[in-house]
Amino acid sequence: MRVALLTAAFAVASVAPRAAADEAKPVTAAEAVKRVGQAEVVVEMVVKKAKDRLDKRGVIYLDSEDDFKDPNNLGVALSAGAAAKFKAKGVTDPAAHFLGKTVRVRGCVMRFEDRPYLPVLDPAQIEIVEKK
Repeated sequence: MRVALLTAAFAVASVAPRAAADEAKPVTAAEAVKRVGQAEVVVEMVVKKAKDRLDKRGVIYLDSEDDFKDPNNLGVALSAGAAAKFKAKGVTDPAAHFLGKTVRVRGCVMRFEDRPYLPVLDPAQIEIVEKK
């Protein structure tokens, strides 16, 4: 049931327009959790925790805080489909690939199981930001 709900949430998030996000200034994860339901948000955050739950929940979680229960935590949820696309591009372990890195993520923040998540269905939604 949880996997079905998360899959439905991913589907809803995928219809948000991308053009507006391309021009949007990135916000912090703490600011993004206040924007649940906004059409599309661009978030820049450091991935402090990464959990591969593909086998149990069909998703990889990238958290902005060490404790996923922190009220300022934004969980970026990579779908199984996105993980497969990353693996096809040579990123065999997406959780390890993003851990400790600053990322920019585009999408719609939503609540799932009373926590804010930004679903990622396609690798084009997330990129590593090189610090200057």
